[in-house]
Amino acid sequence: MRVREPCVAGQFYSADPKQCREDLTALLDDAAPARIAVEQARPVGGLVPHAGWMCSGAVAAKVFQVLAASRSPTSIVLLGGAHRRHGTEAAVFGSGKWETPLGPVAVDERLRP
Repeated sequence: MRVREPCVAGQFYSADPKQCREDLTALLDDAAPARIAVEQARPVGGLVPHAGWMCSGAVAAKVFQVLAASRSPTSIVLLGGAHRRHGTEAAVFGSGKWETPLGPVAVDERLRP
């Protein structure tokens, strides 16, 4: 099975699982309560910034809070630029799993291109 190793753990977020959990808990606890009427507006997705947690973690936490208040997503699609490659195409990791400080996350291969 292919494994996508974290290439920026320890730079933009902690590489330590305990510290990651503490940081994420703090970001989510600090996020203002969702200000939407879930019965009226049921978002089906969100656009979340992917800069370091110290830069955009608070914004990302608010988006996740709104999504969690409205429904539980069955899949999450990660779209990001290929920061370490030249060219205009995006990188795709279509099978296997992403390794994270909090454990592995399997790729939903039904959604791959």
